[in-house]
Amino acid sequence: MEEGTINMLHRRRPKANGTIIVPRMSHPQRAPSGQDVDQQAFAAVRSFPTTAYSPNLAQGQGLYVSNLESNRFTYQRQVSDAGDASLQALWLLFLKLQPSLCSLLGNLADWHGPQEELVRTDIVEEPSPTEHSANETQIQRQSNERESRFRYLDLCVPLYQAALKGDWLAAEALLQKYPDVVRDPITEGHMTALHIAAAAKRTNFVKELVKCMSADDLALQNKDGNTALCFAAASGIVTIAEEMVNMNNRLPCIRDSQGLTPLLIAASLGRRNMVSYLLSATPFDQLTAIERIQLLLATISTDMYDLALKILKMDRTLATAQDGNRKTALHELAKKPFAIGSKSELSIWETCLNSCFKGFYNKALMQTFAHQLVEDLWKEVRIVPDRDFSNLVDNHASFLFDAAEVGNSEFLMILVRSYPDLMWKQETTPNGVRSYDFLWA
Repeated sequence: MEEGTINMLHRRRPKANGTIIVPRMSHPQRAPSGQDVDQQAFAAVRSFPTTAYSPNLAQGQGLYVSNLESNRFTYQRQVSDAGDASLQALWLLFLKLQPSLCSLLGNLADWHGPQEELVRTDIVEEPSPTEHSANETQIQRQSNERESRFRYLDLCVPLYQAALKGDWLAAEALLQKYPDVVRDPITEGHMTALHIAAAAKRTNFVKELVKCMSADDLALQNKDGNTALCFAAASGIVTIAEEMVNMNNRLPCIRDSQGLTPLLIAASLGRRNMVSYLLSATPFDQLTAIERIQLLLATISTDMYDLALKILKMDRTLATAQDGNRKTALHELAKKPFAIGSKSELSIWETCLNSCFKGFYNKALMQTFAHQLVEDLWKEVRIVPDRDFSNLVDNHASFLFDAAEVGNSEFLMILVRSYPDLMWKQETTPNGVRSYDFLWA
């Protein structure tokens, strides 16, 4: 197509004098060649103007006939010049490409339709009851976490610091605003403010704090099963323990997660005054046999021989009792070569000086009590049946050989004076028999 022809196509077509009549047929068919069409036989006609570029086009000579079966149009027109040939070529190209364009548009419509349905389905789809419940649970958990964090930072931390420092005024201000926090755990170890104050030895703070608590509040345990009295027993402050026990006398019998009573905790740490107090506050009949022997061994191990004598008088069977490791009280004393004195009583002047100057002769006093304790224990051992006596004295773990190994001569002298045959005892070992009679030379 020439350049001039293309430019002419974009210009506005001037009106022509004639029109082309296209009949609308009920059953369109291709008209036979050379047959005239009766314009009055159709109910409707459509006309469009001819152009200046088809001057030789006669009116009524061009005809469109629709064909529904093939969905194509047949174009019949006579042309007489080169300009109409170019227009005809463009029109024929359009008709040739029409089926492909229609197919392409149909495919696009089929592709776009399911996408719209999918988006619409996603929008209107509602979550299942299970998903809805899970979402509500997650939202509630997040809300609880935020509330817990707020409570910890704004309440637990200030109360912890107040209990640790003994600042009752700061704690009182918090308790007036949040009274229930007095019984709430304020650490990850589930320790209350009373636990903290007792461990920190804040006596005045504890006195004021227990006034805001009930008897059951004092029995609250931390993650390890310790009550606040356990911390008081470990601290050794008797006044703090008295404040608690006066409000709840069941506290001395509450064990921790390891089965230890506050009395045994204090004895294991050598808190003499606390042991003396808790021994009177703890019902001795509510202690098991293993707890009693553990208590006696703990007082001997920490050199509290006066209290050990007191415990032995409360239960004489403890002289031959054994703990979980088959250890007796004599086994424990046999390993203390410098703890036992050479006499069982202080002289008159030592007693007077010890009374006037408390603790001045404390070491000599404890050695005297240790001597008395060995004598009392040995008296109980001597009267047991022969079989039990042999198990205690003749086996390789006997207290007799333990004392000989560490050079505890005072211990051995107390035993041999009342039972001379001990001089000839022998110990059977994997390497043979070993005798200790040379000790008496």
